[in-house]
Amino acid sequence: METLTEIGTRCKTDKATKHKFTQIYEEYYRPFRNEKIRLLEIGIFQGASLRMWHDYFSQGLIFGIDDCSIEGFNVTPESVKNLENDRLKTFMGDQSNREHLKKFIEEYSGNFDIIIDDGLHFQEHQQVSLGFLFPHVKSKGTYVIEDLCLPNRTKEGWGLKDFTNFSDNTTKILDDFKNTERIASPYMTEEEMTYLNQHIIEIKIFRIEDERDMIAFIEKK
Repeated sequence: METLTEIGTRCKTDKATKHKFTQIYEEYYRPFRNEKIRLLEIGIFQGASLRMWHDYFSQGLIFGIDDCSIEGFNVTPESVKNLENDRLKTFMGDQSNREHLKKFIEEYSGNFDIIIDDGLHFQEHQQVSLGFLFPHVKSKGTYVIEDLCLPNRTKEGWGLKDFTNFSDNTTKILDDFKNTERIASPYMTEEEMTYLNQHIIEIKIFRIEDERDMIAFIEKK
């Protein structure tokens, strides 16, 4: 039986090659490989990682969200529809737009075992998605954010707006929760932050060889 890294390499996703995230994912999700899980990934691009999840979770339902309006990514409604089958569904939407996320949940419902954010990696996008979608993660499920930005990274922006205290940096916000057990995000509503504070049991941040390759696993009570 192929490992997740082997499947990811075959599907040509950088989760297996460049970032080496698949090694961590397999440690988390190997026990659920044959379960009828529901997995949502934000960020489709050419569909490599969606195909990987589809092949790894042979009984699972896999969903993808992407925004075809982002110039230069060659994501179109037609290209993502070509990925679909009875266990893989796609949706065109902006992860930083709560109305788009609401429409996705209305169409496909929630109750996800796993949600993975591999979108544009902008701080606002990551935090809006986390705040809105975390209530739609099952109890004991996980919400994953890939490619976290270092708290003091200024040259490559990553959507940072506060270059003084980095108060809008997703990595800093998650690290602060580990110390205070409170989420404080300028992009979330009070209701969203309250829900997160009440329902997050643990946050684990992994730094791969290159410190830029950081991934967070947010575990739900």
